[in-house]
Amino acid sequence: MMTSAAVVALAVGLLTGCTSGPNQEAAKAAAEYSEELTAWAEELTAATAKARTGTSEEWAALPDGVEELPFAEVGIGEALKNVPALKEFDKGAVENTPTYLAAAAVEEQVGVIVEELAGLEPESLLTLRLASFHSYWPLADLYYNTLGGPAADRVNASTDSLDYVSDDPAKYYEINRTAGAAFAEERLDLLGVAVTALEGVALGDEETKIIPESALGVSVGAFILDWLHEEEAFQKDAVEELESWKAIGDPYNSYWNYGNLNSVFEAPLQYASSLRPAFAAQVADLSATLADATKASPAPSTPPDLASIGDPYRQALIDGYLPWGDPAETQERTADRLWLLWRIRELESTPDAAYAQARSAVLEEFNRSIEEGEGEDFRPGATRMLLVVEEYTGAFEPGFDATENERTLALLKEIVAYGERIRTYPLLPEVAADFDALLALLAEANEDVADALEANPDEDDQYDALADLSDEYADKIFETVSPSAGMLDDDAQVQALIADAVAATAPGAASASPSPAPSP
Repeated sequence: MMTSAAVVALAVGLLTGCTSGPNQEAAKAAAEYSEELTAWAEELTAATAKARTGTSEEWAALPDGVEELPFAEVGIGEALKNVPALKEFDKGAVENTPTYLAAAAVEEQVGVIVEELAGLEPESLLTLRLASFHSYWPLADLYYNTLGGPAADRVNASTDSLDYVSDDPAKYYEINRTAGAAFAEERLDLLGVAVTALEGVALGDEETKIIPESALGVSVGAFILDWLHEEEAFQKDAVEELESWKAIGDPYNSYWNYGNLNSVFEAPLQYASSLRPAFAAQVADLSATLADATKASPAPSTPPDLASIGDPYRQALIDGYLPWGDPAETQERTADRLWLLWRIRELESTPDAAYAQARSAVLEEFNRSIEEGEGEDFRPGATRMLLVVEEYTGAFEPGFDATENERTLALLKEIVAYGERIRTYPLLPEVAADFDALLALLAEANEDVADALEANPDEDDQYDALADLSDEYADKIFETVSPSAGMLDDDAQVQALIADAVAATAPGAASASPSPAPSP
């Protein structure tokens, strides 16, 4: 089978002046392959219609002690063994034969589709279910030890201590920062353990690697490891920031960070029923495109354009959007959707800008399903922006003496510095514009607070001046973040935003997609 590079090289040669005519034997081989592919596409479509495998919910619903589904899992089976092959020729023999070049490109794409379909066969999905089981311990331990283990115990103990120093704000925030830094460092230790475990073998089964060696298994494993490494960077930032602050507490502990990632290994189970027919339809389209090219008279002068290999994943991602409040919308489901996007990038080498834009859009779904008051994940840009709003407006309170007001100003300045740090992580351009405007507004507010304190040495006058400024800027802050916050509250706009961003990952479309928001 010819590689993509070889096909492109031959096509370039064709378009840059080779003068010899088409090779008739190669053209005949392309026509024969086209006929075989058409027949196989029909076989594949029929086999796909009969295939059925269990979803995570169906497996989870089995009563205790029952290990078999109420139906027999059926894959595509023999059809995947009957894939036609294109006769090979030397490069020089086919460089001026567009129909052969088209057949070679189609064969290469069919090969990728066959590999994806093989990953959706019952035996391959079983390895993914086992990976979900074996990875539960390192990944769930990371998540639950954070929420209920030593790290959380330290934070809770410090919170209890704060009740006894409520009249000493400086001590209050110092204890909060110390606990937060300890939390972040313990979280980093847990992340290191999780990464090491995930890259190793299953507990109690040293012959089984946690990450399966199948294409989809390796893909999910890479997605999870990337997620964990991203959080490692975030926690290192938290430690660095907390050690440098003098006034602020620990806003980082508002983020508990999603870590229950073992479920992503079962994402292919969830989407198998839609991906199989989509890939079969793609093969049928490829066979029809090739048939048109081989039967055209006169023969085409250039190979035809082909559909993008990631289209089935792209369509599943676009079609799978759920409105805010739908009971089925969970962080686990959004993590699965983010893996679909990851797989598209692997298959199509999506440009970084297009991938970042689409990922930032899908991430805005992530914290929508959790209960109010629970710790959120830091990745969605709007979550970070609104947390800065919460921290700043909560701290902007006039004090009854000059010392308290100077402490408030120091606190407000550090909150802006905190906002500037968490602004540097990826986010949607629409959110970035409001976030940047917010930070500029808060810096302006801090200047006004400093001017008010200098102009009003009397403590009563300071109180009144800061109270007026607090009310004034509360309204301005709301107006500043309302455009993007309102957009993300509108399901129709969010759905369209995600669909456009995901569609822009398709080859050829990526160059026209908006660039991700740059770091300030």
